[in-house]
Amino acid sequence: MGSAYASRAPHRTASRASSGRTRCASVTDVGRHGGASRPAASAASSRTAARRNVTATGPKIIGGRNARPGEFPYQVSVRYGSSHFCGGAILNATTVVTAAHCVYKKPQAFLRQLSVMAGSVLMSQPGAIVDVQSVLVHPDYGAVYQEYDIALLYLTGPLPLRSDIWPVRLQENEIPAGAACVASGWGRTVDDERAPLPDALQAVDLPIIDAKTCNDMYSEDYDYSPVIESQICAGYVEGSKDSCQGDSGGPLVCTSQQLLTGIVSWGAGCAQPGFPGVYSDVAFLLPWIKENVVLDGRPNPEPVPQPVTPRDTTTGDAARPAAARTLSVLFALAVAALGV
Repeated sequence: MGSAYASRAPHRTASRASSGRTRCASVTDVGRHGGASRPAASAASSRTAARRNVTATGPKIIGGRNARPGEFPYQVSVRYGSSHFCGGAILNATTVVTAAHCVYKKPQAFLRQLSVMAGSVLMSQPGAIVDVQSVLVHPDYGAVYQEYDIALLYLTGPLPLRSDIWPVRLQENEIPAGAACVASGWGRTVDDERAPLPDALQAVDLPIIDAKTCNDMYSEDYDYSPVIESQICAGYVEGSKDSCQGDSGGPLVCTSQQLLTGIVSWGAGCAQPGFPGVYSDVAFLLPWIKENVVLDGRPNPEPVPQPVTPRDTTTGDAARPAAARTLSVLFALAVAALGV
């Protein structure tokens, strides 16, 4: 079992350069920090500084679209008071998974104000809201390298499971490079900490990038390989599409089964060329999840079934097809003619 860090101080370790950051929303208006530290860049790289000054201009999550109602029934908004600041995914009716950096070292006074909202794609029209009872952070989580960036939120009561509020299934195997995935969340739609969060849930299609390629891209500007074994990468070399601040803790699902494969963790800016998003690897972290959660193991809800033509409840000859009734009459006439 991991340890809850509810009673620790709310500030984060800041041994990395502040130019990169985790993907919690900047929420100074309600007393929450927004910019966690990130990998330290090589001082000799002027190209790094130039890249990080690029501002993505995608219209959605960054480069995404509005989610359809019920499209991501496992998606939740983790809220402080009535304000969104991180994402999460439903594991069962009383447990949500999110990123450790969303709740790490938060004081009890902060945790007592946490809740999750599910069942709606619009912040302005919230669905079911349930308070958080306790928090469990992975015992090996490190705020410097963001390793084991995963936490569990245990709720005070059950979410009302239905077609638009449903547990996600988990990825159990290593996902191949190029696999089609979707990230979703209410994070910023431009790489600007002053930008407001969107009202509508956003979704963006992202392919998996293998760890070596991802590390090679980051190592062009960092003097070491920042992506470690508990992490996976998803995105595009050219940038333009990515998760961003406010998406932290939210789901990255892959394959047609919508298996939870990653948890939004960190990235150098958002949608920056050469810096894909980095996610906690659910398959790698699955033993710890199973140790601390009773998984429902149910499939995602099927589409609403189409109406079925009512079954014919009549009995006797009236229930038989017309052709069969005609043949019966002809047979009876033939028998009568033969005098049998």
